[in-house]
Amino acid sequence: MSFHSEFADALNATGTAADEQLNAAWHAEAGFAVYRNSVRKARIDALRANFPSIHRMVGEDWFVAAALVYIQEHALDDVRLLLEGKAFPEFLARFEPAGAYPYLAGVARLDRAWTQAHIAADALPLSPDALAGFAGPVESLCLRPHPACRWVADVEHPIDTLWQRARSQRDESAEIDWRAEATLVTRPELQVCWASWSLAGCAFLDACEEGLCFTAACERALALDPAFDLGAMVSQLLQSGALVALDA
Repeated sequence: MSFHSEFADALNATGTAADEQLNAAWHAEAGFAVYRNSVRKARIDALRANFPSIHRMVGEDWFVAAALVYIQEHALDDVRLLLEGKAFPEFLARFEPAGAYPYLAGVARLDRAWTQAHIAADALPLSPDALAGFAGPVESLCLRPHPACRWVADVEHPIDTLWQRARSQRDESAEIDWRAEATLVTRPELQVCWASWSLAGCAFLDACEEGLCFTAACERALALDPAFDLGAMVSQLLQSGALVALDA
C-alpha cells in the first residue's frame, strides 16, 4: 500500500479497535491529530450544509454531537463533500437520542433528495402536451421519472410540512396535522423545486421507476387510494418537469 493510501485510510478510520490498531503508527505522529481533526471538521461542516433542515430543527449543539457519532461510525465514502451523509437519514432513524424526534429521518431524506435533485444528470423533460400526441394504446405507454425527480413519503409523520417550514426558514405557530405526508422534488429549468405530494403519487412513481407501464402504475396508485385523481397527478408531474420521454 502506498504512503498516500495508508495516510488516507488512517484519516478515514472510524475509530474501531481494528482501525486504531492498524493505524497505530500514524496516531503516534505528533502532527497527525491536526489532519484528523481537520477532516472531521470538514465532514461536520458538510453534513451541516447538506442537511440544513435537520440543523435548524435540532440546533447547533445537538447536530454537532450527532454528526460526531455519525462520522465515527461511517467512513468517508466519497471525496465530494457535497455527497457527504449518504447514510445520515438511516443513522438518525436508529440514533437513540433522536428517539424523541421520530420524524427526523424522514426530514433528512428530503434534504438528501434536494441534493440528489441538484446534482442529477440533465435530461429533456416531457412536455405537457406530449401525451396528447401519443399514438399507441395506453396499455403500452410507459412513463419514466426525470433523473432529477425525487419523491419521499412517510406513512406516520408530516415530513412535508416540517421540511418545508425548516427549508424555507418559516417560523409558523399554526398547529400541524400529524398524519402521513409526502413531497415531490424536481428541477425544472435547472432550479430545484418542491411540492406537497401524496402516498398514492409516490406509489405511481415507484412503479414507473420499476419500468411498469402506465396502466400498471395507475393500478398501483389506485390500490393505495381508490379515490386518487390520476389526471391531476399526471398533469402536475408534466407541469413540474418530473417525467422524461415516452417509451412504448
